[in-house]
Amino acid sequence: MTTVRQGSTRRPAAGRLRRRTVGLAEKLPAFVVAAVGWQIGARALDSPFLPPLSAIAERFVADWFTNSPGSAFFSEKFVDNALPTVGRLAAGWAVAAVVGVVLGFLIALLPRVGAATDPLVRLGMAVPPPALLPLAIVLFGLGSSMKVFLIAFGAMWPVLVNTIAGVRDIDPQIVASVRALRIDPVRAFFLVRLPAASPLIFAGLRTSLGTALILVVVAELYASSSGIGFVIVNAQRNFDVLGTWSGVLLLGLLGIVVNGLFLLVEHRVMRWHTESRRATQ
Repeated sequence: MTTVRQGSTRRPAAGRLRRRTVGLAEKLPAFVVAAVGWQIGARALDSPFLPPLSAIAERFVADWFTNSPGSAFFSEKFVDNALPTVGRLAAGWAVAAVVGVVLGFLIALLPRVGAATDPLVRLGMAVPPPALLPLAIVLFGLGSSMKVFLIAFGAMWPVLVNTIAGVRDIDPQIVASVRALRIDPVRAFFLVRLPAASPLIFAGLRTSLGTALILVVVAELYASSSGIGFVIVNAQRNFDVLGTWSGVLLLGLLGIVVNGLFLLVEHRVMRWHTESRRATQ
């Protein structure tokens, strides 16, 4: 009996690993074609503003990595600039996630609050977050607080809107059953409302993550003395084309890593939702 159970648990794990391997293999040719095309195109154009990918990669390694195991193979430039960017990104996105989910539930569950705040929500969504950069500098100065505020403000709206939609789209029969069974409101929130709204909430969180990455770069480009954005604009001011591309490449890889980690967490947390959808198909 135990042997059957172990085999049954190993087969799905092997199947998931096989699917992921196949998925990566399918994406690899497009990446190789793009890299080769860039290399050939840059050599053909011979433009100082579009260097070959090999030169960018060489500068990228020289800028951000070292051969010292004591620093986990990261250079001093990486520690001084990339880590602050990651910290600001995480802090701003976390604030946006908490505020967006809490306000979203309040607006969705309390009709009067929703009606009163609807004009404010529409106004806030219409304001481009980078336009608030001068005001954020006046209020918070040039430190990390300003950047966290700007990131949180811009990244909050996708979470807020998706949370409202997720709560309001809960099946009315489920809500009626909860009331008929007289389940405690706190238990009903954690056992029914939050799980039912979580698919749309996670969609908003993923969208807000991309917004947060954009805004941390915007804040560091114009008002910072550290960070990847600062490195990029400083290289641009010094006509260091390879340094600029090196920073852009690091930002792209950071976005891929952050998005991959989020998808991993989402897969773990929302596994019940994925399995239920497969069961109904």
